[in-house]
Amino acid sequence: MNKKWAIKKQLSIVNWKKNSIILILILICVLFFAFLRTHQVSGNSMLPTLNDGDKILVWKGRVPNRFAIITLEPMDNPQESYVKRVIGMPGDKLDLKGNYLRISYVTNKGKEYEEINVTDGVAMILERQDEIPMDKYFVLGDNRSHSNDSRSLGLINRTQIEGVVGWRYYPFNRIGHTK
Repeated sequence: MNKKWAIKKQLSIVNWKKNSIILILILICVLFFAFLRTHQVSGNSMLPTLNDGDKILVWKGRVPNRFAIITLEPMDNPQESYVKRVIGMPGDKLDLKGNYLRISYVTNKGKEYEEINVTDGVAMILERQDEIPMDKYFVLGDNRSHSNDSRSLGLINRTQIEGVVGWRYYPFNRIGHTK
């Protein structure tokens, strides 16, 4: 009788462990889908940081920091998703002369700036602004000569940002945090 009871006890412990593992895996999957999404890089606008075909994990709903890599939904093509780097943040000073834009900001190193040429359309939109408004961002591709970014799209709304890129998980020889 004791043998049967010991076997039942062992089986119940095994079932409890198996059920716990299944529950933990389900919880991990739910959290993954709630807070993360996957994205495949298409094009060369983020070279050398990200290559065409790289697969990345994106933290959904995060507010980006300066120089963070983000994914965004362009207003003119909502079926697309772009990968860009945040250069200008809300509150940064803008100085526009013709199509030449200077974005000034303060870091722990002191006052810094980026100088960028923008299209005529973007220059017209920015000509009356002296700073980047709340919930707006200026983004650029790392490969500036092959990137469709804020130089032609204008400022990006916070609502267009899908998330902040965290990790590259493919190709396997380049797995790691993206910077």
